[in-house]
Amino acid sequence: MLLIFKWNLFFWLIKFLRKEHQEVIVFHLLYCHENINYLLRSSRERQQLFSNISVIKQKLLENNINIFPNNSHIISVRIGDASKAKLISQTLLDEYDIYVQHINYPTVSRGDERLRITPTCLHTAPMIEQLVLA
Repeated sequence: MLLIFKWNLFFWLIKFLRKEHQEVIVFHLLYCHENINYLLRSSRERQQLFSNISVIKQKLLENNINIFPNNSHIISVRIGDASKAKLISQTLLDEYDIYVQHINYPTVSRGDERLRITPTCLHTAPMIEQLVLA
């Protein structure tokens, strides 16, 4: 029932935007609709994402990198110092072209600073290896 409501709302929004002559927005909404339909039919991307998460967690643990255990797709690496977390994040970006977000207070408690790794289904084995070795 909720899914039907969401689709009805979606199509109402498209009609409203067409009425207001917002062709660009309508195009993007239709494109999003097609992507959602594709992802509802395909499990390949989801399987690859879960595989990447598992491989990254395993490789980080094998390299004695302290990660928070969780069931999320987000992998948190415990750093424990705000300036150190920021420095590691910036070094990964500057020297390895790897974006890993540092998380500091007030998002987490002081002393609980961390790096947030967010794998996707598009990350490849060489990219994962580069992350772990960096």
